Amino acid sequence: MTDVIASLDAWKAAEPDARRGALDAVAGKLGAPWKATTTPLGAHGLLAVRHDDLDLSLVVVPGGRFQMGVTDAELEEVARLFGGRGEEARSVLDPYARPLRTVTLAPFLFGLRPLTVAQFDALAKGAGREGGKPDTPAYTYGSGAIAATRALGLRLPSEAEWEYVAREGGARRWLCAPFDEPSFALDAPITEPNALGIVIGDVEAVADGEHLSYQGAPADNAPWEPPADAAVMGRGCHNCWQDEIEAINLHVAKRAPLNPDGPCFCRPALSL
Repeated sequence: MTDVIASLDAWKAAEPDARRGALDAVAGKLGAPWKATTTPLGAHGLLAVRHDDLDLSLVVVPGGRFQMGVTDAELEEVARLFGGRGEEARSVLDPYARPLRTVTLAPFLFGLRPLTVAQFDALAKGAGREGGKPDTPAYTYGSGAIAATRALGLRLPSEAEWEYVAREGGARRWLCAPFDEPSFALDAPITEPNALGIVIGDVEAVADGEHLSYQGAPADNAPWEPPADAAVMGRGCHNCWQDEIEAINLHVAKRAPLNPDGPCFCRPALSL
């Protein structure tokens, strides 16, 4: 199992039987009622394990190494895209997504989608969430996000895991593609799965504690000083802004502390 999911390249090079064997091993490690699925996801044909009782799928994300944070080239791209407001847009990313660093991730499980209202209610008994239809994503808060994901022995993803998925293993720069100009983003819902087969875009809680730069951050899957009862860092963005400058929130490196009174989505993850 380990070799097949050690990296995206290893996964893509593996024969179908080897891929299925790796998924069966993951499902066996989790135990009933988790089951391996057979439907390939995204451009890389990843597979997921599924909890039938909760209609919950976790994608098996192969490990890998990537540059986390914002590069000089990305900052230059931001300055060009936002024209006369380029420096203002750059300041949203720098210094919060700096210094750039190399992160090496072991394989992990990552929720195919954020928890729905029905899933959240089953796991956290509805505590700490806003209303909504059963099949829509559940808006919750830091403590509710932690409680819901822990109920199955899972956890919130770390910032590094979230950004790795958002970057599709390291290459993607914007949650919304193509990102040709800021005004495009004002009417660009993020509804399509990325190359890993995962829909990712709206504000989500991650496990890391609040840090306003990457100075001293871990270089692996580990969340950075996670708080015991509140997820304080958020990734992704709301698409309800009214000013073009807010479209910078669609950059995959954008990060900020969650507002304790502001709702967010939550998505389960797990180490392998």
